[in-house]
Formats: sequence, structure tokens, C-alpha cells
Amino acid sequence: GFPAAARAAMAHCPPWQFDLAAAQEEAAKLSVHGTVQLLGFLGVVALVRWWVPKVDPVATADNVFGMLLYPPLAGAALLATYTLHQDHSSRWAGASPAAGWFARCFVARCLTHTVVMFFYRKMKAGEVVLMLLHHLLSAACFGHVFVVKR
Repeated sequence: GFPAAARAAMAHCPPWQFDLAAAQEEAAKLSVHGTVQLLGFLGVVALVRWWVPKVDPVATADNVFGMLLYPPLAGAALLATYTLHQDHSSRWAGASPAAGWFARCFVARCLTHTVVMFFYRKMKAGEVVLMLLHHLLSAACFGHVFVVKR
């Protein structure tokens, strides 16, 4: 069954290890990604406010920024999948520049978006809570690789 196959796949992988030095190094890289994304987003907000003044500038800028960010994210995910497809060990514990860039960029996007969504004009409190949980859980699911050497 599935559990036996999963156990067999994981048998080829090194055990999870917490690496504080790697976590600190990744935190520095993640802060750069987050800062670049936040500055880029603020630039798009300013452009939207100037270009289309009658719309919610944050929501519109979020859509425009997403259209610019998500295609490279998808490309990095596909490239990482292609480069890490050799065997079970590479899929579960492998690393590649594309996989690292994707993880950092995605986690930074989730974390910056937790701040951005509070500035939407037409979001109800329940929607904010759901989106906050979604982004924090997504960041945790992808971000754990920075501290366990996977």
C-alpha cells in the first residue's frame, strides 16, 4: 500500500537534521527576497495609484505584481522538478538552485502577503483570518526546508 511505498522511498534519504547555521544563512537570503518583493510591490502600488486612480490600489497592484511574479515561480518549480527527478533520494532530499530560489521566493511572497492583505479595502475580517492562516501555513510548509537541510 501507500504507507509501505512511502517508507521505502524515505529509506534512501538522510535523516532530518536541524541546522542553525543554515537557518540563519537562509533567513538572510529570505529577508533579501522579501525586501525586494515588498519594494517592487510598493512601486506597483504607486504606479496603479497614478495610472488608475479609481480602483483599490492595493488589490489591483497585488494582481499586477502576481502576474509578474508567478510565471518565474512556476518556471523555477518546473525546472527544479526536472533537475531533481533522478531517484527517490534526489526528490526527497535533493537541492538545486531553482528549488532554492523557488522556496525562498514563495515563502517571501507568503510572508509579505500577510502584511499586504491588511490594506485591502474590501476584505471582511473572516476573509483576512482565512488568508492569514493560508499564507502562514504555506510559508511553514515550504519554509521548513531551510532548517532541516532538505
